[in-house]
Amino acid sequence: MAKGAPKSRIERVFLGWRQFALPAAVHCLFERVTTQQLTDFSGYTLVVPGGRARRRLHELLVAEGERRNVAFFPPQVMTAGQLPEELYRPRRPFADELVQQLAWTEAVKKTDRSLLARIVRNPSGTAASMSSADWLMLGRILQRQYRELAADGLSFADVAEKGVDVPTFQEADRWQALAMVQETYLRLLDELGLWDQQTARLVAVRHRECHTDRRLVLVGTVDLNRTIRQMLDQVDDRVTALIYAPHELSERFDAHGCIRDDVWNETGIDLSDDAIVVADGPADQARAVMLTLDEFDGKYAAADITLGIPDEAIIPHLQRAAYDLGLRVRWGPGRPIQETAPFQLLARTAAFLESEATAEFAELARHPDFEVFVCQHGAPSGWLSELDRYRAERLPGRLSDSSFEGDSVPAGLVAAWTTTAKLLHEFMSGRRPMSQWSSPILDLLLAVYGDQQRDPEHEQHRQILRACRALDDALMQFDYIPAPLDHPVTGAEAIRLVLQRCSSVRVPPPSDPEAIEMVGWLELTLDDAPALVVTTFNEGYVPQSMNADLFLPDTIRHRLGMEDNIRRYARDAYSLTCLANSRRELRVIVGRRTGQGDPLVPSRLLFAIDPPAMAARAQRLFRDPNHTGGTSVVCGILPQRADSQFDVPKPRALNEPLRRLRVTDFRSYLACPYRFYLQMVMRLNHIQDDLPEMDGALFGTLVHDVVQRFGTSKHRHSTDPERIQELLSTSLEELSVQRFGKEPLATVRVQIEQARLRLSKFAEVQGEWARQGWRIEHVEQPGRDAFAEIECGDHIFQLVGRIDRIDKNIQTGEYALLDYKVGDSGKSVDKAHRKNGAWIDLQLPLYRKLARLLKIDDDSRVKLGYVLLPKSVDNTKFDIADWSQEELRAADELAQHVMQQIVDEVFWPPADPPPEFSEWLSSICLDRVLD
Repeated sequence: MAKGAPKSRIERVFLGWRQFALPAAVHCLFERVTTQQLTDFSGYTLVVPGGRARRRLHELLVAEGERRNVAFFPPQVMTAGQLPEELYRPRRPFADELVQQLAWTEAVKKTDRSLLARIVRNPSGTAASMSSADWLMLGRILQRQYRELAADGLSFADVAEKGVDVPTFQEADRWQALAMVQETYLRLLDELGLWDQQTARLVAVRHRECHTDRRLVLVGTVDLNRTIRQMLDQVDDRVTALIYAPHELSERFDAHGCIRDDVWNETGIDLSDDAIVVADGPADQARAVMLTLDEFDGKYAAADITLGIPDEAIIPHLQRAAYDLGLRVRWGPGRPIQETAPFQLLARTAAFLESEATAEFAELARHPDFEVFVCQHGAPSGWLSELDRYRAERLPGRLSDSSFEGDSVPAGLVAAWTTTAKLLHEFMSGRRPMSQWSSPILDLLLAVYGDQQRDPEHEQHRQILRACRALDDALMQFDYIPAPLDHPVTGAEAIRLVLQRCSSVRVPPPSDPEAIEMVGWLELTLDDAPALVVTTFNEGYVPQSMNADLFLPDTIRHRLGMEDNIRRYARDAYSLTCLANSRRELRVIVGRRTGQGDPLVPSRLLFAIDPPAMAARAQRLFRDPNHTGGTSVVCGILPQRADSQFDVPKPRALNEPLRRLRVTDFRSYLACPYRFYLQMVMRLNHIQDDLPEMDGALFGTLVHDVVQRFGTSKHRHSTDPERIQELLSTSLEELSVQRFGKEPLATVRVQIEQARLRLSKFAEVQGEWARQGWRIEHVEQPGRDAFAEIECGDHIFQLVGRIDRIDKNIQTGEYALLDYKVGDSGKSVDKAHRKNGAWIDLQLPLYRKLARLLKIDDDSRVKLGYVLLPKSVDNTKFDIADWSQEELRAADELAQHVMQQIVDEVFWPPADPPPEFSEWLSSICLDRVLD
């Protein structure tokens, strides 16, 4: 309070620690009404910090009235944020949130570029290229910054004036420019006949317009902003502050009943060492919570226990741990609207509209409600798989109608694209005023969700209904945009604006009296559960620290009297003091690391004790987990349910024995029988549909198809490298356009040129091979339907496969069974098939079985080898194996053994460590899960 200012007449009443804050407040109020011989509270307005406290206070008032058997006329109960508009009469209608943002955006746009250069870097180079979304974001940033300043009675000009007293402050020019933007903003609203709410409050304070006929009672509002306190000063004779603390601590609170930062920052906090539990990571914190609940030994019902949550990242761990133990927990604020299906639908739609990228369309396509909609309008159920294959094979960067032309595009995918294009047609029609986007966005939501019946009692349906209502409320603001601010934007920008407007909405879960409530840290002071467990009691969470800020670093905040780290510490010191003095059971859990493995430090509040005790506590909290010295440290895995979650599913007996094997299947079985079972019996496969470039398989297929085309051309016997290279290059160009279009991704263009280099070197090697008398006899033979029969006891297997290339030497009469290998490593034929002399792959030896279908049955005149086209083109060559007949017989015997194992259904156990390139099966095989 300024020197010479009149003393505040606000009455301060200290409730002590004898009860919880809200029950104590209710008791105090009823006693006062009785003393004053009043019959009701109708002339009272009770003010609490937040909505949860408001609901709980009303419940307690009703219950107390029933207990006393009196005629109860409830008071008006509101949050501190709602109070200011009850104390003055606005001169004009308020601009809503959207109009305020648009006005700030327009004010920035109207700012001279020389002034704008003081606010954002290099505006002369960026302003022309800034999209509407960029301008809207800048407007929103200024809107938020101004609101925070106005809450403490400040403007942009005040920062420029008061900041000069801070030695490190070097942005006076920036804040003076912002002050001019603020003037433009207020002038724009004035021309529209609208009023800015924050400015209206400041004007009401400045002109002493605040008054009320009601009795105001502040309940636990220990952290009011400066503007509200200035308004209360004008009606101070009608204000009572109920402070949850004993009277002997009165010097720690100011005249408004708010905490004094300077005192609370120097105050010790009496918290027993027994109340502190140290846990390792988030899962261990969850385990510590469950162990603590077990220690309560049934003394408390679920309604008498509260879990404090300073960090929401721990909530999934708590939910999982509680589920494993058969408990229920409830996060009161609920899910952010960003996690609901309607919000996600619009977000993915906007992302696709902005880029028309295939990846963004795939994200939209995978939205479950969008997929259902597309299937209901003509697309077959398997169209998503067709999209995956299309992406994996074609690598399209962007999508348009022309992307789906041609016979090679699956019909289901064409149908899905047609439905999508029709649904989003209006959004692709260019820019239009923002107010004109309300109907198309609403129509999109109605198209997907309008025909579906929703049960409000069903959790998923309830979330959809709540999200749709929030989106509809945001869309209604579009209808009231004043014409001067109704600038044209794209459909994607309009959707982003709608999503931004409702981004703070949450969808709370239904009430559950059997569930243990999880409550945010700032709400715990007014919670009245006797048993409390607080998680993540670490620096950065309790208290929060905010040293870096786009506009206002902590030193400037402190100089301006705004919320800073000192004020946050004082507020949290008061909260912890309340909890330590009011709870029958209190545990605070200190984590050692985050979910990402980053180290955590215990909260400073735990060291607000005398120096000797502080040193001893520090030793315990920072000691090695294996030497706790009296402080409980929790590590490890929670006890699981009876059905273990770490079991790999065992193979089942086959209904029909396997009868058909590919030559490549033997390598799979030798590498891991279980993974062979998953692929061959369970028919599991995977498609990597998010490739930024050709993977090894796709690159190899492209090169393989080029050399295959050469092998069937009339020039396949040529010995002229230049002629061969010309033919290969032409084929590469044709196949690339056919597969990836005329405008492939830049990465794909680079890979095509890399393929051209490999093929160029292959042309030289092929010419030399032909000069040695070798001629291409067969390509991709035997045919697709051919197979060789191999007996294994009473079982006969059909061996299938196609040999890439069979050459015959016109001089010696020998045959060469060749397989093209385009892998980067250029691994030799022997290293690919054998390891330390043992066979690990039987592909080439088994080619001899298939060659007999082509009347090539003299194994002594058959060579086996690779045509290597590796990354290092100098290693391009025909690599012929020098295996002896004895070694090949060993390969045949191993093939017989593998087939017998398959007949006997030996598919267990999984190989450990897992074989290479099996990552896509790791979630089933639980590879390295315990690491």
